[in-house]
Amino acid sequence: MHGLAAEGQFWIPGNPENQVRGEFTAELGERPEIRLSSNLVHDLRVATHRQPDGTIAGRSFSANAARSVSAFRPITLHGQLDTGEPVTLLDAQNHGAAGSFRPNYRGTAALIGATVNAEQLYSAVRFRMDRPYWLGHLTDGQTSVVEDDGSTLIVQASGDGNWLVYESSAPASLRQLEMRVVSGCLALLQLALHPSKDRTIRETQVRIGRDGPWLAAYGAAFRAEPGAMEHDPLLTRDQLTVERFAKWIDLHNKLDGLAWVIARPLPSGEQTRVLLLTPLVEGFHSRLPYQQSRFPEASKKSLKRVKQAARRAAAAQAKEDPNLDPNRVHKAVNDALSHMGEVGYHQRAEDIVTEVCAVIPEIADSVPDLPGLLTKVRNELAHHLVPAKDAEALKLHALEWRVASNTTSWLLRALLLLRAGIEPDVLHKRFLMSQRFAFFRANTAQHVRELGWE
Repeated sequence: MHGLAAEGQFWIPGNPENQVRGEFTAELGERPEIRLSSNLVHDLRVATHRQPDGTIAGRSFSANAARSVSAFRPITLHGQLDTGEPVTLLDAQNHGAAGSFRPNYRGTAALIGATVNAEQLYSAVRFRMDRPYWLGHLTDGQTSVVEDDGSTLIVQASGDGNWLVYESSAPASLRQLEMRVVSGCLALLQLALHPSKDRTIRETQVRIGRDGPWLAAYGAAFRAEPGAMEHDPLLTRDQLTVERFAKWIDLHNKLDGLAWVIARPLPSGEQTRVLLLTPLVEGFHSRLPYQQSRFPEASKKSLKRVKQAARRAAAAQAKEDPNLDPNRVHKAVNDALSHMGEVGYHQRAEDIVTEVCAVIPEIADSVPDLPGLLTKVRNELAHHLVPAKDAEALKLHALEWRVASNTTSWLLRALLLLRAGIEPDVLHKRFLMSQRFAFFRANTAQHVRELGWE
């Protein structure tokens, strides 16, 4: 598999009479681009200066912000390569720099084999993830239905690596298919392998009609070099069945893509990691079928009456103090009661910790009260952090944040894999076999000793 480079004729959709020469390039893992010999649309950043007789005296480039933003708005480009293939560059933005005045459009995706518009809908997408090895255990023709919309996921065998084919129950845009299916399945691969670097989508094709030809898609999200072998994968490849990929597509969609925060290698900086991970406890809990109500037996009318009584009582009490504005007190109490019926953060953390640690208790075996720790550090950094008084206090804070962020990362990875359908006993066994998990446990135990929590 290679990138693509070719010259050709290019034009704006709807105006094929006005064509210019250009060079199309699609490097693996990069945004595809087209360098045009001249403008197809007026570049507001460029001013042309003429002599009194009308001849061009020169051109200048403006750095005006409004003009630059307007010139950078994405467009669609159509083309015919000299190889004979039609091409479409989608969401193309002009990166042409001052001095050359030559348009250089980079897009999010390019399709080879058809000229389409940005609103084009597709009936199916097929893709191969990373190294051919990872899906080599799947059998040609295996199928599974995606529960939320009735679409079908099919295995299509190939000597160069098996395809996963997603036949959509309703036509979908390229962006929808990329986010829901292609990126979604890659996230599950990342969660399962726990790689040191991001895995990639090796090849992607889409189809417009049920019997139409497959069109090659280029772009960073659609085609890249496979990564190196992962020598200590968390799960073995046989756990990645077509049924689990189908189940995961539904789950990934419900989680609004947030699983990628756990799937990717995390950034450095303990505060950053805490602020990324601890809100996900609440985010995942609210999107999964946990109990969301603090008073599940109470009716909405009963809760409404309680809130009304509290607001009125607070406003009445405020009238007795000349330094309090009853209207502002009423509003403050109303704001405070807005989430009264929802379970709090501590309960959400407790629910997730209980579910995961019933399967993998070793995740929290060194932390006396993991739900309490997550609530504490999340509130410290997101709401009302009290600055440390000295270097020693800051060091202890940093240790707490490290324990919380590292533990949450493993906790939520386990939660997602359990919800994807990995058998609890298999997941527990693989966690205990993981060298990374062993180092996490040893480091956490050491940090807890330094904090004096034992």
